[in-house]
Amino acid sequence: MIGIIGALEIEIEGFNALMEEKTEKRISGIPYVQGILAGKNCVTCICGVGKVNAAMSAAIMMNEFSPSLIVNTGVAGALKNGIGIGDLVIGTDVIQHDFDIVAAGNPSGAVEVGDELIIRFPCDNAATQILLDSAQHIIKEETIFSGTVATGDQFISGKEARHQLAAKFDALTCEMEGGAIAQVCYRIGVPFALLRSISDNIDKDDFIDFTVFAKSAAQKNIDVITEMLKTM
Repeated sequence: MIGIIGALEIEIEGFNALMEEKTEKRISGIPYVQGILAGKNCVTCICGVGKVNAAMSAAIMMNEFSPSLIVNTGVAGALKNGIGIGDLVIGTDVIQHDFDIVAAGNPSGAVEVGDELIIRFPCDNAATQILLDSAQHIIKEETIFSGTVATGDQFISGKEARHQLAAKFDALTCEMEGGAIAQVCYRIGVPFALLRSISDNIDKDDFIDFTVFAKSAAQKNIDVITEMLKTM
């Protein structure tokens, strides 16, 4: 069973439309759709925006459906020049940029997980490589990046704020769910992968790019993850 989590309906509805033999189950108000996608048993969910929604949805998915891999998909904002609208970012690790207990002596972004202090939650190497191969196979003309993804409970707008975030964590893109899902996966022991399509770039100071380009950006993720499932 492969789990696919996105915050918004626009990020998940395309997967559900492609599913065969699908059934829907609502748990705590969260819609989980289970079925066959690209020949694989899959379950999707629309988790809602933000880290708490994402973490809760991921934990429920693990408890109810026991996925062998969770893929977080969706759109994101670019943090660096050269990453444009429609480009893909495949996460190698995820940080939570708004987690800060520096006053207690911990580095910025460091999260206490049991006895560990973790800044960068890792993405599964094998799944990440399959995502990369799949993207390169079907989107040959697009620029594909891999690297650190930054998560926080805020929509980061404005060039200055994005430049600062990129410089602090060497992150390629920012979003609002991946770090929370990665932390839950790490704690429970479920492999995690992350794919984001850029809906707004660093050169703009407003929300317009996101609303205009989110649907086309989400479709690229659907194409890549569907290709990924075919090769697994």
